[in-house]
Formats: sequence, C-alpha cells, structure tokens
Amino acid sequence: MNQYLASALIILVSWLLGYLMGSFPTGVVIGKVFFGKDPRDYYSHNSGGTNVGRVFGKKVGLICIFFDMFKAAIPLYVSWAVITFTGLQEPMMWGIYNAAPIAYWGAAMMAGIGHCFSIFLGFKGGKAVSCLAGVNVVTGWLVPVTGGLVYLIVRKTKGIVSIASLLMSCMVMIGHWTMAIIGLTTDFNVGIFTWSFGFGTMPVFGIESAAAMTVLAILVFVRHIPNIKRLMAGTELKAKVEKVEN
Repeated sequence: MNQYLASALIILVSWLLGYLMGSFPTGVVIGKVFFGKDPRDYYSHNSGGTNVGRVFGKKVGLICIFFDMFKAAIPLYVSWAVITFTGLQEPMMWGIYNAAPIAYWGAAMMAGIGHCFSIFLGFKGGKAVSCLAGVNVVTGWLVPVTGGLVYLIVRKTKGIVSIASLLMSCMVMIGHWTMAIIGLTTDFNVGIFTWSFGFGTMPVFGIESAAAMTVLAILVFVRHIPNIKRLMAGTELKAKVEKVEN
C-alpha cells in the first residue's frame, strides 16, 4: 500500500476511534439505567457530569466525570500504543514528518468533539471539559496541576462551575502552546513534564498537542455560550443545587 495512503488510514482510524468513544453518552446511560431519568430533562439540560451531579447527587456526578475524562484518554493511548508497540508503520507525511502525534492527539481531540456532538444523542452532548481535563491528567503533570489549581480556586471563590471550566481551558491551552514553543525554539526537554510509566517517552507535547488542546478549548467556549449569556445576565446556576428526588 502507498505510504501516504497508509498514513492517512492510520490517522483516520485513530480519529474515528476517538469520536466513537467520545460519543458514548455516559451521563444519559447512568441516569436511565440506575435512576430511570434523563439528566437532559433537568436544570441546564446537559448530559455532562456537572448537570448529572445536580440531578442525581454529587457522587454520581463525580462518577460520570471520571468516566468522561477517560473517554478521551483511552483513544489517545490506544492509538499511541498501537503505533509504538505493534510494528505498525508510523504515519509519515512528505517523507520526513512523523505524523504519529497527529493520529493520537487527533484521537483525543475527536473524543472531545464526539462528547459534544454524540452520534448516539442526535449530535448533541456535553461541553468537553471532562475530556479536556482527562487527556491532560494522564499525559503529564504540569498542565493539569496549573489548570487544576485555577479551576479549584475559581470554583471555590466564585462558586460557579462554568467560570472555572472556561478559565481552566484557557490555562491548558496556554500551557500546551508554551511547551510547544519552548520545545521548538530551545534544547529544553519538555518531555520531563510527561508521565513515562516506565516506557520512556510517552505521547509527546508539541504543535500537535497544542493544536488539539486549542480545538478543545474553543469547543468548551462554544458549548458554554448559553452559560456565558447567563453569567452576563446574572442568572448562572451555582455549584450547589439540590438533586432531583427519585
């Protein structure tokens, strides 16, 4: 098979895997299977973990967020592992550019898109915050620490999840672009900010990761437009809302 066609197929399959895994409607499944209710019928009418927590309680919301975080992390690592350990020809472009990061970071990006526009929910869904956070928690430590601190501080002081989520997304995007620029312009090894798990260099930070995180951050903002409007009107929901009685 032509090298470039093979590379395109590897990238396409990785992205498709990411989209399908991201499309899995965790909150809706939890609500309907365990409570006989659809979280989209209440409060913000969203299927994400924050609204699931409002409807069914904090613990259930955290469980939903946990699974949503790994919806984006799993396809990233599956794509990376298949390309790295199976002897599969690495996807190449222009004969010199290793396009593997496009495959696995693109898989994570597509998972976030699938989460927001799920094929199982009529191309509707959540807001990609959990997917964005999950990818960063399992790939490195610096970005989730800084982004997480911003999230926790803002949520604690403001009590509004949407503001914390938006600022955290910005911090993550800035962090990835900072590492990409440092990696391109200096000899500093940004790989020290990744988790190695004993395998040496894991999914690398660079232009590909920065581009993927930028798409997800923009998606977070787009999906939060109703929240932004409510913030401007002073009607945005606080974090603490009584759960719906079953």
